[in-house]
Amino acid sequence: MKSWEAKVYVIEVKVDHSEAIISSCSGSRSIHRLNFRFTLSLNYDNLEFAESVDELLDWTDVGSLGVESNDLVSFDQSKLSEDLVSGFSKWQMQTISGEINLIETLFKENCKFDKLTLARLLIAHDAMLSHKTPVTEWQIHFRDVLELFDDLVKLDPKHSKYYEDEKSLVLMNQATIDKKSFSNHCSSSRNYISSKLHLHGCMQLRNLLLTRIGYVERLLWVQVLDLSYNKLRSIEGVEALQLLTCLNLRNNQICSFTALQPLKLLSYLKVLDISFNDIGAHPVDTARYLFSSPSTRSVELDKEFFEDYCRSKVDITNSWEAICLFRDLQLHQLDVKNNAVANKNFRDLLTKALPTLMWLDGERLR
Repeated sequence: MKSWEAKVYVIEVKVDHSEAIISSCSGSRSIHRLNFRFTLSLNYDNLEFAESVDELLDWTDVGSLGVESNDLVSFDQSKLSEDLVSGFSKWQMQTISGEINLIETLFKENCKFDKLTLARLLIAHDAMLSHKTPVTEWQIHFRDVLELFDDLVKLDPKHSKYYEDEKSLVLMNQATIDKKSFSNHCSSSRNYISSKLHLHGCMQLRNLLLTRIGYVERLLWVQVLDLSYNKLRSIEGVEALQLLTCLNLRNNQICSFTALQPLKLLSYLKVLDISFNDIGAHPVDTARYLFSSPSTRSVELDKEFFEDYCRSKVDITNSWEAICLFRDLQLHQLDVKNNAVANKNFRDLLTKALPTLMWLDGERLR
């Protein structure tokens, strides 16, 4: 096997004083020159995912969680000193605290406006406080916000999906806010994969009731991501995880292949589990407004590709989205069982669209 060595790059960033640069937190303009340096280490052995590896990845063998903090990828190391915290930011904190006290004084238990406003204020307050206060000192607000969104789902069922998405962001923030939180959801790749693969960055976010993926900027180092047993209807945002090699979406609420289109942008994705979802169960594809169908976009299936499918006698009448998705992937392992679409014809289509596929629903193809 070819031996790859890690390459280290030194990156230096210099930004002069510019009034065009505005803080996203405080709204104030830049008054300081910025100069920082960091190193980037790339292990190409991890990214290449050796072609000779043909062992089945077993997602059920997750092993124990709780990785030592030294094993985690360092992130969000930038800290602002007190002299750089503007008076405007302190004024914002005082204002938000005052608004929280006011809304709590006027709070009505069955008023959805009061609950939603309080939830948003608490989230904003915690976001500002988190930059200079240990998590343990303000983590209690997480539980308060979660309870508020649970109440809103009951009070306003017509907008329940919105409240669930907002709650999901709170849960993602809680799971990724710092190294200690990360360590509770991380595991060694040895728990998932044979010793032939040495992937780093294995994140387990299963069974958290997530309906959407948030804070992806904190997960850019992840190579193995387990999002099973959640309530995901969309995977928007996952396309930012450019190192992602193995993805588990088992037991979610994904209804169509168009909702999986972000996968086409993941160059290193080799293992995918979308079993036990709702794909094919709904005649109307509600996700199509996000990703246009082949009949409404300029990208068309070439004539040779179409004729090849016709000669194979595989029915592709209702499988355009699946073909357009999987033909751009280089998967070695795929699980699609227990979806309405997963019949024999569809399995034949997959083996045709994915010539690199070695495992389908746990069965070896080649």
